[in-house]
Amino acid sequence: MRSQEPNEQDRKELQKELGQRIAQVAEGLGGKRALAEKIGLSEGQIYRYINAQSDPTSKVLVRIADAAEVSLDWLLKGKTAPLNSDHSTNGSSKVNNTVRLKGSAVISFEAEWLLSQKFGGDPANLEVIQIESDQGMKPTLGIGDLIIVDLSKREIGSGIYYIRLEDSRDMVRRLQYIDRHTAKLISDDRAYEPILHPIEKLEILGQVVWIGKEYS
Repeated sequence: MRSQEPNEQDRKELQKELGQRIAQVAEGLGGKRALAEKIGLSEGQIYRYINAQSDPTSKVLVRIADAAEVSLDWLLKGKTAPLNSDHSTNGSSKVNNTVRLKGSAVISFEAEWLLSQKFGGDPANLEVIQIESDQGMKPTLGIGDLIIVDLSKREIGSGIYYIRLEDSRDMVRRLQYIDRHTAKLISDDRAYEPILHPIEKLEILGQVVWIGKEYS
């Protein structure tokens, strides 16, 4: 069952809460100007984010999380403590994990959150990718969304996969095993017909294990 889209009142509340967390990040870095300089934006733009006058894109949110070394999940949802806070369980500091953002620096996720998502395996096998073009996967996935790909999962099964075709195009598709020579590439967008593709000319780069929607 799909969750309902937030109404205007809920959206404004989420925007306000996000602004409060960005303000907290800015304060920890020495103020709005310090945050702006770290992520390459104007101080005025940071002010607009904090005061819920403008929505940061996913790319900007990643930059903020990376600059302040906070959990992206905390920044987006406020569900876990920021990574650079001094918190502990039973007297022992929690372990923090970093995940690579393709083509950029690493970003940090709360170890507890990674475990709660049941990704399994080594966090070193996880890669964050920002969708920069139409993948034919609407409404599941759109431009600006973030995905976490488990690079260790390269066998066809249920779910969504990050793949590379023989012409070096990378794309996101559901895969269905037809026979030992053929796989079906399936889009969630009905405008795209399923494609039968030779398995030997298909490289499975990993399985999509998490999707973060563009904040709006």
